[in-house]
Amino acid sequence: MYFNYVYYFNIYPDKRVKEDFTETTCLIVNKFLDQKGHIVPRYRAHFLINYIYQNRAYTQWVSGNGLDMAYSANQAEQEELVAQFNLNSSYQCWVNPENPQISVLVLRHDWLSTTPLILPTIIMLTVFYYLFTNIAAILAIRRAKKT
Repeated sequence: MYFNYVYYFNIYPDKRVKEDFTETTCLIVNKFLDQKGHIVPRYRAHFLINYIYQNRAYTQWVSGNGLDMAYSANQAEQEELVAQFNLNSSYQCWVNPENPQISVLVLRHDWLSTTPLILPTIIMLTVFYYLFTNIAAILAIRRAKKT
C-alpha cells in the first residue's frame, strides 16, 4: 500500500508527463516566488505561461515542480528556479492532450520523489534474505536427516 501511494503520487505523475503530454512552446508572462507560513516558511515558484495547443490559446499558472503544487522548505532552490526563466521569453513546456488546461513548464527529474522508498526497500530485502537463508537451512537439515 505504501509503495502504491509513493508511486501514484510521486513517480507516476512525472512519468505520465514525459510519456503522454505533448511538447509545445510557452511564453513566460509573469513569475514570482510565493511564500506560505510564518513559523515554518515554505516556498513555491509560480509561472504564468501562454501557449497555443490545437489552434487555441491558453494562459495558465504552473508550478516550478512538474504537476506537484507542494511548497518547499528550500527557499534558495525556488529562487534559483524563478531566476532561471526570463519574462517574455519562450521555453518548451508540456501540455496534457486530454485536458490542454493542464500544463507543465519544469519537468521533475530528481530522485527525491523516490527517496521514501529507500528504507522500506532495505527492510524488505533484509527480510527476504533471512527468509531464504532460513528456508535453505531448513531444507539442508531435512536432507541431512534423510541420509
